[in-house]
Parts: sequence; structure tokens; C-alpha cells
Amino acid sequence: MSLWSRRKANRSAADAVAVAPSATPADRDESGSGWRSSHGVEFFFQHLRGTRNLNILDLGMLSHETPAQLGEFGHHLHFASLVTGYDEARPTLTSQDGEVTRRAADRFIRQYLDFAPRNFHAVLAWDVLQQLDRPAMQSTIAHLARIVLPNAAMFCLFQEPDENGTISILDGAVSSRNSLRLREVGRRRPRQIFTPRELEFEFPQFRSVHFFLKRDSLLEVIVLS
Repeated sequence: MSLWSRRKANRSAADAVAVAPSATPADRDESGSGWRSSHGVEFFFQHLRGTRNLNILDLGMLSHETPAQLGEFGHHLHFASLVTGYDEARPTLTSQDGEVTRRAADRFIRQYLDFAPRNFHAVLAWDVLQQLDRPAMQSTIAHLARIVLPNAAMFCLFQEPDENGTISILDGAVSSRNSLRLREVGRRRPRQIFTPRELEFEFPQFRSVHFFLKRDSLLEVIVLS
């Protein structure tokens, strides 16, 4: 169920994966399997309106399931595992006080997400933004706003920490038009924690933010350009 919405005013071909058409995976029982229904994914697909041959940027881990699902429409997926790249580069981005500067974050994001402006119809950001320092997150959001087309959709996940102060590192995949497969591959302390109200103001370059809550600690967010 949608909680609320807020409205407001080329890499080389080797980096792209052209997805071959295939059958849509069947819905599965969620109990203990990592599969879960998702109103955010349902909204995401409704927003794409069945259009074919779209460019979609996936910022998460490389998954075989997402291309299988999106291949039904002949979409082209471009992968950029942002958290892995950021974790490796972070020691070179910090100032003398150990903080990441916005200038260094901008330089890294421009190089890592080196795509042409207005190139993507949609972005799968998964849980990436919460694992970045604030300057890097702000830089990523600003850069994504430049490389997506008008009316593009971005799907994000945010978590509340557990009693130990950690969140899951998620390997996510789109399993159907209304469900996800989320597999925990590790745990870490989040670099940022947000309430839904705080997240409303973290996407100033985008026109609307839509929130979807489940009974657990996972918050699904759709951002429209």
C-alpha cells in the first residue's frame, strides 16, 4: 500500500547487456525464500506502461533474474555496482578529518557513472543510497537526475537498523511485475539512516517521491523525474 507521495516542481556497448526475451518467472511462496510481493515494483512496471526497448540502469549486484524478467519487453540493462566501487575508492575520497568531501564525491560519481545525459528510462537503485556517505549520496542523486530522461522512474530500498545497529546488504532481483527476490549477503552499519519524512527532501532534482511500507523494516521508494 502506498503510504504517501510528495510532488515538487554513452558508455561503450560492452557495458550494456541486451536482454533476450524470456518467459516471466512464476510467482512463488515468500516464506523463507527471499521472495516478497512489492507494491513498489508493481508501481515501477505500471509507470513504464509496457513500453519496449528501454534503457534501464541497475546500480546493484549483477543478477540473472532481473534481466530474465525485464527481457520480456526487450529492455537493455546497464550495470554499475556502485557500492563496491565506492567502498574501494572511499579511502582516496576522504579529507584529513576522515570525511568524504562533496568535491571528491562529485569527481568519483562522474567517472563511475560515465553515461550520456538523458540516457535512461529507469533506474534500479536498490539499497545503494543508504550505503553511501551523505556527500556521495547527494552527488549520486544529482548525477542520476542528469542521465535519466524526463518521467523516468527510480526504485530504491531503505532499511531501519537492527538492535546491533546494522542493516542487511541485499542482493536484489526483480522476480515478477509485483514481486522481488531479496537475498542477504552480509551486514554492515549504514552510513545514513532516514525516516520517510526526511527522505522526502533528499531528491530535490526529481519531481515526486512515492513511499511504500511493508510490515517489516524495509521501505520501498519510487522517485520520478
